[in-house]
Amino acid sequence: MYETMSRVRLFATVPARHKRNQQGMKNQKALPLKNDQITARELRVVFPEGDPLGTKILPLEEAKKEASQRGLDLVLASHQSDPPVARITSWEKLVFTMRQKQKAQERAARENKKLASPKEIRIGCHIAPHDLDVKLSSARKILQDNQLLKVSVTFKGGREIVPAKKVLDDILQSLSSVGRVKDPKHVQKAQMNRWAVQLEPIPNT
Repeated sequence: MYETMSRVRLFATVPARHKRNQQGMKNQKALPLKNDQITARELRVVFPEGDPLGTKILPLEEAKKEASQRGLDLVLASHQSDPPVARITSWEKLVFTMRQKQKAQERAARENKKLASPKEIRIGCHIAPHDLDVKLSSARKILQDNQLLKVSVTFKGGREIVPAKKVLDDILQSLSSVGRVKDPKHVQKAQMNRWAVQLEPIPNT
């Protein structure tokens, strides 16, 4: 019974160094079992690339001995096979690679979130030059931070449509080095007493 349960136990929770709240515990990442944490009696062992032994089925103790002789670790890779699959590899390098991959995924998720939720800057069509410069500075910073930006130029009545469009055109020209219009058709038609366009950041080259 114990052996059957151990065969499906592929991951071990990384112990926390300090007490954390419940949410912190949920965020702990799991790492593959290694060496003495593995309890299966027999393993299909994948040796390091270039090793003449290649892949070989071995008893657990012999597999751990082979890993130890090479100065490496025996790491459980898959519990679904019969017998389970383990690799002889460097535990430290494996953990480092996993964490780097996780960080890259988290960075990508943050960037995608930025692009999915644009920040908006609203400007009146009669804005003073100094105030416009302040708005442009904020807009430029948003785009340089790789975030999607929504620019809204508001106006009152039909007689202000043209002046408002002129303000919008000037803004787009000023930000052309850091952002580009996501959907050009929005530049051609005003909606709800405002000109509104989205700018996406231009990647640094």
